[in-house]
Amino acid sequence: MKTFFKTFFAVLIANVILLGLLIIMIGAFGASMMAGKKAEIKNGSYLVIDIYGEVYAYDPPETFPLSILEAEPETLHRILGNLEKAAADDRIEGVILKVSSHNNLGMAKIEEIRNAIAKVREKDKMVYAYSDDLSRSSLYLASACDSIFMPPQGNVMYTGYASVVPFAKGTLEKLGVKSEIHQIREYKSAAEMVTRKDMSPEAREMRMWILQDIWEQEMAAVTAERHLTEEQLVANMEHVMFMPHEAKEAKLIDGVLYWDQLKDRLKGDDDELKMVSQADYAKVTRASVGLKGKKKIAVVYAQGMIGGRKSQIDPMFGVVMGHESVASDLKEAAEDENVAAIVFRVDSGGGEGLASDMIGHAAELASKEKPVIVSRIDVAASGGYMIS
Repeated sequence: MKTFFKTFFAVLIANVILLGLLIIMIGAFGASMMAGKKAEIKNGSYLVIDIYGEVYAYDPPETFPLSILEAEPETLHRILGNLEKAAADDRIEGVILKVSSHNNLGMAKIEEIRNAIAKVREKDKMVYAYSDDLSRSSLYLASACDSIFMPPQGNVMYTGYASVVPFAKGTLEKLGVKSEIHQIREYKSAAEMVTRKDMSPEAREMRMWILQDIWEQEMAAVTAERHLTEEQLVANMEHVMFMPHEAKEAKLIDGVLYWDQLKDRLKGDDDELKMVSQADYAKVTRASVGLKGKKKIAVVYAQGMIGGRKSQIDPMFGVVMGHESVASDLKEAAEDENVAAIVFRVDSGGGEGLASDMIGHAAELASKEKPVIVSRIDVAASGGYMIS
């Protein structure tokens, strides 16, 4: 019996390994085939950008098995790059932004996409938003477009603003756990969740300041773009939940249409709407649509939690930037004779102090070779601020 089980598990493990190798080979073959295929963009095409789920700042590190088994992740880098090309590309008639409340976009990512949409519209190209589920933040993004459409059974949840913080000190006390944490200054409040049972005055002041800033920014934009007063938007927040026909009556959206009906409306005299996906349009080079500058600017991304040596995807913490990986990118850009300057794109809530110091040192060394400009995205806190 022991021999049987040994043989059984040996065969099982061997099959798992062979299956894994087969998946890798298929994935690599498919990727090579796609890489060699040029995008064919027809005149009068619409670029379709689908924002759903997690949007990374840049392509995350490839880590088996995630890089093989998961679909290609969406990135802010690709969205902004495609919108910039669409504005200049005479073959692109307009853009359809498929947006949902199910995404991780922070205010900075939304602002950058809104600005890119504005540049497309400045070229007299229409940008349409289509959604089956809208929250206040996703409606803020969609409001940058010319029109917003939803299917009849879609959902709009237009709420007010809030900041919620969990506190675990009481629970820890019941478990006999005592936290030993040194607070650097009053506004360094991340550890309050284990050291207090409520917000400190400084933490409350900081959160109220952030909420007020977001309120003023969103209100100014949405009142202008949706042609509503602040009082009307507040009334909509008190209503909270809208069916699409109610949202249209409240002027939060422009029309109620199924996806096929929107395509029929935009196709004109053609048999069907000519559309190009994000992935296909990403193959179009900037130079091919006239976006070639005289100087080369290197963009180095620092995204995710800071820790360790190599950048990777951690099962618990998600995208992690390692100091050796980021330092290598900065060094390569600094030593490249064709690079005139470096843009250091930071999107990190911090992490390990040692790794943060090493990355900051690498950025300092690069700045001695050529200009290094820090561009922060959604967050540059703690270690993310330190490396900046």
